[in-house]
Amino acid sequence: MSSNEVETPPEAAAVRDALVGRVLLWRSFGPESLNDLSRLLRRVADARRRLPSLLSLWWLVEADGGIPSGDTQAAMLRTLISLFNHCESVTFVVRGDGIKASLLRSVLRSMATGSAHGPRARVVEDLAAARASTEPGLDFTELERAMQALGFGSPADYSRGL
Repeated sequence: MSSNEVETPPEAAAVRDALVGRVLLWRSFGPESLNDLSRLLRRVADARRRLPSLLSLWWLVEADGGIPSGDTQAAMLRTLISLFNHCESVTFVVRGDGIKASLLRSVLRSMATGSAHGPRARVVEDLAAARASTEPGLDFTELERAMQALGFGSPADYSRGL
Protein backbone atom coordinates (compact mmCIF):
# COMPACT_ATOMS: atom_id res chain seq x y z
CA MET A 1 0.00 0.00 0.00
CA SER A 2 1.41 3.42 -0.94
CA SER A 3 1.70 6.07 1.75
CA ASN A 4 -1.23 8.03 0.33
CA GLU A 5 -3.53 5.14 -0.62
CA VAL A 6 -6.91 5.16 1.12
CA GLU A 7 -8.04 1.85 2.56
CA THR A 8 -11.47 1.20 4.01
CA PRO A 9 -12.48 -2.12 5.56
CA PRO A 10 -15.09 -4.31 3.84
CA GLU A 11 -17.81 -4.14 6.49
CA ALA A 12 -21.53 -4.47 5.79
CA ALA A 13 -22.38 -1.70 8.25
CA ALA A 14 -21.70 1.96 7.59
CA VAL A 15 -18.03 2.67 6.99
CA ARG A 16 -16.57 4.29 10.06
CA ASP A 17 -12.83 4.34 9.41
CA ALA A 18 -10.21 4.87 6.74
CA LEU A 19 -6.45 4.46 6.66
CA VAL A 20 -4.66 7.33 4.88
CA GLY A 21 -0.91 6.79 4.90
CA ARG A 22 -0.24 6.05 8.56
CA VAL A 23 -3.22 8.07 9.82
CA LEU A 24 -6.27 6.04 10.79
CA LEU A 25 -9.46 8.11 10.78
CA TRP A 26 -12.11 6.70 13.12
CA ARG A 27 -15.58 8.18 13.00
CA SER A 28 -17.48 8.17 16.25
CA PHE A 29 -21.26 8.20 16.01
CA GLY A 30 -21.85 9.24 19.61
CA PRO A 31 -20.95 7.97 23.06
CA GLU A 32 -19.03 4.81 22.34
CA SER A 33 -20.51 1.45 23.20
CA LEU A 34 -18.24 -1.33 24.38
CA ASN A 35 -18.68 -3.05 21.00
CA ASP A 36 -17.55 0.10 19.20
CA LEU A 37 -14.49 0.35 21.42
CA SER A 38 -13.62 -3.31 20.81
CA ARG A 39 -14.06 -2.78 17.06
CA LEU A 40 -11.75 0.25 17.24
CA LEU A 41 -9.03 -1.73 19.03
CA ARG A 42 -9.27 -4.57 16.49
CA ARG A 43 -9.11 -2.14 13.56
CA VAL A 44 -6.10 -0.30 14.98
CA ALA A 45 -4.26 -3.57 15.64
CA ASP A 46 -5.03 -4.77 12.10
CA ALA A 47 -3.84 -1.50 10.54
CA ARG A 48 -0.69 -1.54 12.66
CA ARG A 49 0.23 -5.04 11.46
CA ARG A 50 0.25 -3.68 7.89
CA LEU A 51 2.51 -0.70 8.57
CA PRO A 52 6.20 -0.48 9.45
CA SER A 53 5.63 2.26 12.05
CA LEU A 54 3.15 3.28 14.71
CA LEU A 55 -0.13 4.84 13.63
CA SER A 56 -1.57 8.25 14.28
CA LEU A 57 -5.22 7.82 15.20
CA TRP A 58 -7.60 10.71 14.50
CA TRP A 59 -10.80 9.99 16.41
CA LEU A 60 -13.42 12.19 14.71
CA VAL A 61 -16.20 13.03 17.16
CA GLU A 62 -19.47 14.86 16.59
CA ALA A 63 -20.42 16.93 19.65
CA ASP A 64 -24.11 16.25 19.03
CA GLY A 65 -23.55 12.71 20.31
CA GLY A 66 -23.48 14.04 23.86
CA ILE A 67 -21.17 13.56 26.82
CA PRO A 68 -20.28 9.91 27.52
CA SER A 69 -21.50 8.50 30.84
CA GLY A 70 -19.03 7.84 33.64
CA ASP A 71 -18.93 4.12 32.82
CA THR A 72 -18.37 4.85 29.14
CA GLN A 73 -15.62 7.34 29.99
CA ALA A 74 -13.88 4.66 32.08
CA ALA A 75 -14.13 2.20 29.17
CA MET A 76 -12.84 4.86 26.77
CA LEU A 77 -9.87 5.54 29.06
CA ARG A 78 -9.00 1.82 29.17
CA THR A 79 -9.27 1.73 25.38
CA LEU A 80 -7.11 4.84 25.04
CA ILE A 81 -4.38 3.24 27.15
CA SER A 82 -4.54 0.06 25.02
CA LEU A 83 -4.37 2.07 21.80
CA PHE A 84 -0.88 3.26 22.66
CA ASN A 85 0.44 -0.26 22.00
CA HIS A 86 -0.21 0.50 18.32
CA CYS A 87 -0.42 4.30 18.07
CA GLU A 88 2.21 6.97 18.31
CA SER A 89 -0.55 9.46 19.06
CA VAL A 90 -4.32 9.68 19.46
CA THR A 91 -5.99 12.93 18.47
CA PHE A 92 -9.64 13.52 19.29
CA VAL A 93 -11.04 15.98 16.75
CA VAL A 94 -14.26 17.52 18.09
CA ARG A 95 -15.71 20.05 15.70
CA GLY A 96 -17.97 22.84 16.76
CA ASP A 97 -17.96 26.09 18.66
CA GLY A 98 -21.00 25.53 20.85
CA ILE A 99 -21.29 24.58 24.49
CA LYS A 100 -21.74 20.86 23.69
CA ALA A 101 -18.47 20.80 21.77
CA SER A 102 -16.62 22.70 24.50
CA LEU A 103 -17.92 20.38 27.22
CA LEU A 104 -17.05 17.28 25.23
CA ARG A 105 -13.53 18.56 24.54
CA SER A 106 -13.12 19.23 28.28
CA VAL A 107 -14.22 15.70 29.18
CA LEU A 108 -11.89 14.18 26.57
CA ARG A 109 -8.96 16.38 27.69
CA SER A 110 -9.53 15.25 31.25
CA MET A 111 -9.45 11.63 30.11
CA ALA A 112 -6.37 12.15 27.95
CA THR A 113 -4.37 13.89 30.66
CA GLY A 114 -5.49 11.29 33.19
CA SER A 115 -3.73 8.51 31.30
CA ALA A 116 -0.04 7.76 31.71
CA HIS A 117 0.33 8.61 28.01
CA GLY A 118 -1.10 12.13 28.32
CA PRO A 119 1.42 13.86 26.03
CA ARG A 120 0.59 11.38 23.24
CA ALA A 121 -3.15 12.16 23.43
CA ARG A 122 -4.56 15.44 22.15
CA VAL A 123 -7.97 17.03 21.84
CA VAL A 124 -8.39 19.59 19.06
CA GLU A 125 -11.27 21.38 17.40
CA ASP A 126 -10.25 21.20 13.77
CA LEU A 127 -8.20 19.24 11.27
CA ALA A 128 -5.56 21.95 10.87
CA ALA A 129 -4.61 21.42 14.52
CA ALA A 130 -4.65 17.64 14.12
CA ARG A 131 -2.51 17.85 11.00
CA ALA A 132 0.01 20.20 12.60
CA SER A 133 0.36 18.06 15.69
CA THR A 134 0.69 14.62 14.14
CA GLU A 135 1.16 14.38 10.40
CA PRO A 136 2.48 17.52 8.69
CA GLY A 137 3.14 15.78 5.33
CA LEU A 138 -0.32 14.24 4.97
CA ASP A 139 -1.92 14.50 1.51
CA PHE A 140 -5.16 16.37 2.13
CA THR A 141 -6.63 15.24 -1.21
CA GLU A 142 -6.60 11.65 0.03
CA LEU A 143 -7.83 12.75 3.45
CA GLU A 144 -10.76 14.55 1.85
CA ARG A 145 -11.77 11.45 -0.12
CA ALA A 146 -11.54 9.32 3.01
CA MET A 147 -13.64 11.75 5.06
CA GLN A 148 -16.31 11.91 2.37
CA ALA A 149 -16.38 8.10 2.22
CA LEU A 150 -16.98 8.15 5.98
CA GLY A 151 -19.89 10.54 5.51
CA PHE A 152 -18.05 13.12 7.56
CA GLY A 153 -17.92 15.95 5.04
CA SER A 154 -14.69 17.36 3.73
CA PRO A 155 -11.71 18.89 5.53
CA ALA A 156 -13.05 22.30 4.46
CA ASP A 157 -16.25 21.56 6.40
CA TYR A 158 -14.21 20.53 9.40
CA SER A 159 -11.53 23.16 9.56
CA ARG A 160 -10.94 26.78 10.24
CA GLY A 161 -8.67 28.45 7.76
CA LEU A 162 -7.05 25.26 6.54
